[in-house]
Amino acid sequence: MEVQGEKLLQELISHEQALLAKVEAAKQEAQELLGQAEVEAQAIAAAIDQQIAQLTAEQTAQTRRQAEEVRLASLAKVEAEVAKLEARSQGRLDEAVKLVVERVLP
Repeated sequence: MEVQGEKLLQELISHEQALLAKVEAAKQEAQELLGQAEVEAQAIAAAIDQQIAQLTAEQTAQTRRQAEEVRLASLAKVEAEVAKLEARSQGRLDEAVKLVVERVLP
């Protein structure tokens, strides 16, 4: 009976060691998976950062173009208004000169 008990004990020890080896292998595999996941997460974060930078640059360029268009349109309006005022001023200047000539040189 003692031999059977000893054999059973050896089988239990062997089984326990096999289970411990499986647990250790599972831990190692989990560590490797975590490492891979971290590398993938870093790659995804880098790609997202690059996309954000590209979109930001595109948006900045578009905003600058729109601002330049608004500036040019405003400048054109101001120049047109200045031209109108200059024409009106010139017309009044001509009238003033004519009036002075009529009054001074009757």
